[in-house]
Amino acid sequence: MPFIIYCLPRSRSAWLTHFLNYPFARPLQPVAHDVAPLCRSVDGFLKGFREEGQWGSVEIGGMIGWQIIRKEMPHLKTVVLRRPLQEVYQSVLNLGYQAHLTNLAELNTMLDVIAEQPNVYSINSSDLDAPVVGKWLFEYLLELEFDFDWWYQLSQTNIQVNLDSVMAHKEEIDERFNLFHADVLRRMDEVKNCLH
Repeated sequence: MPFIIYCLPRSRSAWLTHFLNYPFARPLQPVAHDVAPLCRSVDGFLKGFREEGQWGSVEIGGMIGWQIIRKEMPHLKTVVLRRPLQEVYQSVLNLGYQAHLTNLAELNTMLDVIAEQPNVYSINSSDLDAPVVGKWLFEYLLELEFDFDWWYQLSQTNIQVNLDSVMAHKEEIDERFNLFHADVLRRMDEVKNCLH
């Protein structure tokens, strides 16, 4: 059964995506990294699961659409990956980028709400160093027998998003994210109108 993981930036999301893109799975079970806002709409994102064979996704910006994603695909296994807000904020600053504490705090609050939903599990990013957590994630999300050697190899590897490359495409990324956000707001209005 496919899955989605929600987290703040700088929470080892790139590492976790790489870990869950297990190259020896047959058939392969592709896992995306923060692609929802690039899809321009919630349906565009869900198409990856429904038509393109995507097995999972680790999402940051895409969490703004979590209610619609959950409504459309209630069977998605959901995990929340947590890192303390202040650590996330400091990590972004340490890289030399401007960090918007208010935006990060809003996303952090959203993670609190998601974590309170039925059948949602939460883990701390620091726990990814523990083989027992790696085993649980691997077996629960991929439904495969844990490969300790794969986890150990990656546990020794620092995997990060190339933020310089992201910033080089910021204008296009922002444009796509704004379309995704507008779609989420439109669909949330439809949900609210149905309730009244």
